Amino acid sequence: MKTDLGLMLAGLREAKGWTQQQLITEGQVRTSRSSVANTETGRQFPDERFWTECDRALDAEETLLVAYRQVFDALQEQKRAEAVAARQRLEDQRKLWSGSTQPAAEPDWDRSLFATTTSTAASPIGMRVAQGSQLDAAIEHLKETWHTLVRTDNLFGPRHALASVQQQLAILESLLGYVRGEQRYEALTLASKYAESAAWLYEDTADMGSAENWTRQALEWATEAGDQTMVSWTMFRRSQQATTRQNAVQTISLAQAAQRNESLLMGPARAAARQQEAHGFALEGDERECQKRLDEAHEFAASPDTSRDGRTGHGDFCTLSYIEVQRANCWLTLGRPDLAVPVLERAMTQIPKVYHRDRGQAQVRLSKAYAEVGHYDAAAAQVASVFHIARDSGSTRMLVEAVSVARVIAAECDSPVVSDLLAAVRGAKEA
Repeated sequence: MKTDLGLMLAGLREAKGWTQQQLITEGQVRTSRSSVANTETGRQFPDERFWTECDRALDAEETLLVAYRQVFDALQEQKRAEAVAARQRLEDQRKLWSGSTQPAAEPDWDRSLFATTTSTAASPIGMRVAQGSQLDAAIEHLKETWHTLVRTDNLFGPRHALASVQQQLAILESLLGYVRGEQRYEALTLASKYAESAAWLYEDTADMGSAENWTRQALEWATEAGDQTMVSWTMFRRSQQATTRQNAVQTISLAQAAQRNESLLMGPARAAARQQEAHGFALEGDERECQKRLDEAHEFAASPDTSRDGRTGHGDFCTLSYIEVQRANCWLTLGRPDLAVPVLERAMTQIPKVYHRDRGQAQVRLSKAYAEVGHYDAAAAQVASVFHIARDSGSTRMLVEAVSVARVIAAECDSPVVSDLLAAVRGAKEA
């Protein structure tokens, strides 16, 4: 998150033709050049005064403030969730040391995963892990919760899912400190799914550092569990992260690694890996190989009627309309916005309205394509609604893209529609 906000600042500064020192002297921003440099690379996260002064100096129409507050809110939510998890662990430990027990009837699995014993043989601190039917029920509860969280993210975005994922991960990490045998492998498999979900949610909030850390954790747990399907899926996620970094070689190599055990993957997961490989070829400028992979992905696409809660396997989001949005993204990468426009216009009619975040992502790419072919009013009309979706879902990544497109439009065109767009940018802060 902080890195992407820093890149946004650097982009606005460079668009004005200023060096970092000029931002301070001519823009009258009260800071040092090293602080600007550290902020642009994500190493520092200054307070609101800094972002207010930069927004004014760079004529950003409060877009920097909108992005800063999105990142600030996401970081605060993360800290609150971590604090809740830490307090819960301390409370669990206090109860264990005091010799208290949890009621056997109707257990609250978010709290009652452990039982106590007077013997110290079971563990170094005198704890024995709940076994048998109690632990089986706990794992089943966490499985069902994961499906619910996946669907929550698909419908509403990361703001509504991330805190819950963090809480369930804290529970699973506690379990993995003690559980053994077959139940350990079940817990490891489930923990790897939660970790991979956390990776995606952090990626959508533009916190790439946390996204990559949770992907590595998911890979570790999946490897320990011997879950080769999950190992393949973490390779897909790492390929996606390489695309964000615009690293073509890693994008292709990791997508191919995801397909190495293809016989274990359901069709939609195969489709997801192939379209991801296509992004790598687009970054390399290889149009033929890019389109070939996208056409192959069509053969394995998920049904548009899927519940998108992970019950049918990984990649159930990878429908034909999703692949076509990715085809348009590839055309944009290849410098062909004229080809991206009709693809996105068709795809927009196929994305269910209930999936607001998916529609928002398609809209922001369509607005970019419109802007690149000079249809500025059409671009402005699309991107204006994206601000509301990005705000409601907590998708900082979508917001950053929308702000970037809005600035391009405002620099090239002055019309009533564009004026409405700038009003929407200001309104995103006030809402």
